Amino acid sequence: MYGGGIKGLKNNLPISIKLLFDNKYFDYLNVLCTLYAHKKKKKGIKFTELVYWYTLLNCLNIDSVNQYKIENNYLQNNYLNYENILKKYLITLANHGYIDIQCENTGKNKIMQLSISRVGIQLIDEFEHPYINSQISKINYLKKEKPFNSNNERGILINR
Repeated sequence: MYGGGIKGLKNNLPISIKLLFDNKYFDYLNVLCTLYAHKKKKKGIKFTELVYWYTLLNCLNIDSVNQYKIENNYLQNNYLNYENILKKYLITLANHGYIDIQCENTGKNKIMQLSISRVGIQLIDEFEHPYINSQISKINYLKKEKPFNSNNERGILINR
């Protein structure tokens, strides 16, 4: 009766629950909000920095006294998972003109610089929803409390 494991459970969930927990549009908005919060950077941010912010954003919650709290339990797993997922999202967002992607080949490595386009900025500016403001506030909080640097990124990768 209850066989099928996780796959069977996913297929039996009501559409409203599926959309709540498995909604790519929220993920696209989170990418856009992250890039929007960094729109003042002329070159944008590197892909590794996007993965860092995206991971922290998705692990940031509000506790019982309305303070932000980072859930550290799955930071490393989420970071590694988001590296792959975000590449697909970036292609979609770039194809729709919401973001700009610049790639630099530095010999050993390829560096991907990401920035929100004017169309993406306009979309976020015109999108009147508390979710957008909440996500941008969270990112601004994270920028102050957990700035991107190699030490903080390494902290996620070794889960400390």
